[in-house]
Amino acid sequence: MTAAAPVQVVNRLLGGLPRMTRNRLLEYCEPLDLDFGDILCERNQRFQHVYFPVTGIISLVAMVKSHPPIEMGLIGNE
Repeated sequence: MTAAAPVQVVNRLLGGLPRMTRNRLLEYCEPLDLDFGDILCERNQRFQHVYFPVTGIISLVAMVKSHPPIEMGLIGNE
């Protein structure tokens, strides 16, 4: 993971916030480039960050004993 260049807000969740609220929240945000396979949070650990995808998707993967990982959900820019 590396710091990315600033981008225009195109995440629809953030874009739907009132301008002042969005700007206040964005003061605490920083763009980040993710590579395929990057792990954002390990099993049984608390999330340390919140992610608002601008492009691409984030997969929620469940680990099941004696079974390959199962994709449980997808998170995009909505």
